[in-house]
Amino acid sequence: MSKDLTTIREIAWRDVFPWLILLRVFRLSIRPSVLLLALLPTLVMPWGEQLARLTFIPDERTEAIPESPNASTGGRPGATNERHSTVEESVGSAVTSSLDPLRLAPQIGRQRIEPLFRQLTRPFREILRAESLPRTAYWVFVGLWGLLLWAIPAGAISRIAVVRIGREERVGFVESIVFASRRFGAYVGAPLLPMIGVALFAVPIAVVGLMMRSDWGLLFAAGCWVLVLMAGFAMSLMLLGLLFGWPLMWPTISAEFNGDLFEALQRGYDYTRERPLQYLFYAITATMLGALGWLVVNAVCSGIVDLSFWAASWGTGVDRLADIKQWESQLRLDLFHLGPPIESGTETAAPTNSVAMVGLFVIHGLNTTLANQLPAAYAAGFFWCSASAIYLLLRQDVDQTEIDEVFSEEAELVPALDGSITTETNAENPQQLAQPSSGDLPEGEIPPASGTDVG
Repeated sequence: MSKDLTTIREIAWRDVFPWLILLRVFRLSIRPSVLLLALLPTLVMPWGEQLARLTFIPDERTEAIPESPNASTGGRPGATNERHSTVEESVGSAVTSSLDPLRLAPQIGRQRIEPLFRQLTRPFREILRAESLPRTAYWVFVGLWGLLLWAIPAGAISRIAVVRIGREERVGFVESIVFASRRFGAYVGAPLLPMIGVALFAVPIAVVGLMMRSDWGLLFAAGCWVLVLMAGFAMSLMLLGLLFGWPLMWPTISAEFNGDLFEALQRGYDYTRERPLQYLFYAITATMLGALGWLVVNAVCSGIVDLSFWAASWGTGVDRLADIKQWESQLRLDLFHLGPPIESGTETAAPTNSVAMVGLFVIHGLNTTLANQLPAAYAAGFFWCSASAIYLLLRQDVDQTEIDEVFSEEAELVPALDGSITTETNAENPQQLAQPSSGDLPEGEIPPASGTDVG
């Protein structure tokens, strides 16, 4: 008896395990266009915090920025405060330590490369804990600064990600920025709308709080405290949904045809509520992959700076190079510390020549950008690319929408162009509309040629 045998030649792993598209996020996040889009907000973000500090809380003493391991110092704590007995060993160890996992691994999760999720949500969380009006204004300014600063770059990154992951197509750098600029209002309004709702609930409760200053007002507040608790419940639901749902809002605007703030708000809340376990699994998987990718990116960037200093030491000499590193560390403290001068223990006085200061400033800027800011830009780009991939996965789980169903402006433009061309052709040749078809003519009669009078 014959048996029907089936030979499996290929397995569609993407259909079996859709979450495998998260493996493609790293390659997407190290694209030059994504890194460049994420680099500018990463560089400018601290400026808003400093401006808000000088504007709203200038009298408060600011804590010094903790000295983080930099590639220019080989990542060794205390390298900027003391000179090693053997300077040659310090230069060589800066190169070899680039391959040391113990040097790189503890930096994951530290404030130097703080996850973008906490960086953008912290101001709005601090508003709830602010004890004074100036500090509340400070955090409101910082939150709005970050939201406005990231709106277009994050929208462009999410547009690149959803089109590349979903449709297997590429979106240009300028095209993504133009797309995000057109939907700038939706990118800003989607996360702000729940905050406005919370404010609308909070204002009546604040009025009740004013009445509670008196004894009779306290009795009145007790009578309507059930309504106050109900309003607090509504506010907690809005904030809880916003806390976990806002990373899905901007990919919604970038992927859908309508792409307005209401659709982004609805999908962000619905997907978080209906698929919390899947969302958690996707987020954990993306975080692990992003941490591994960050190790690679940080090792490459640190290695570039360390090898550059190592090769430069052949010409400058190790003593001169050690002085340059100390001056660079002191310059970093002077640029980012807003307060009294910090004693860094530098033994060699900084150069007073303007030419040397310009050169030192340029070297410091390039080293900081490559060793610190570029890994941070990768982390931000990976965050938005992974959020876009997670959105496509959750949309497939909840709405049974295929991952490749992503809004394309070119696909929507082609039918309109075809219709306009057809209309213009018929308008230029009105006689074609009056000509009868061959099926309407009597049998045996030949239809007239174009331009020939009928009858």
